[in-house]
Amino acid sequence: MALYYFHLKDGATLLDSEGCDLPDLAAVRRAAIATPTEVLGGIKAGPAFWSGAPWKLWVTDRPNGAGATLLTLQFAAIEADVRADDDKAGLLLAPDLHEIVAAAADKRG
Repeated sequence: MALYYFHLKDGATLLDSEGCDLPDLAAVRRAAIATPTEVLGGIKAGPAFWSGAPWKLWVTDRPNGAGATLLTLQFAAIEADVRADDDKAGLLLAPDLHEIVAAAADKRG
């Protein structure tokens, strides 16, 4: 087991000084994906959340953002009505993702 440090930037930067003891990189990946879900679950998503400002979660092998970066997740929440304009949807979504979204919409009826 080794300590891995999970840091978050969402307007403010939160650096992990304690770390999380995990067995391998696969466990780090699972924890990295679960962390934003937990953080976002507690947020009351007001207008600032949907502004498109990027969020970043990164994992290092040293505390307080130091050391080697092992992986990074970046994401943003953007409120837009992509249904109203197919050209707009093409700009916002990668072609493969657009097809997935369209297929899911077709299944819903």
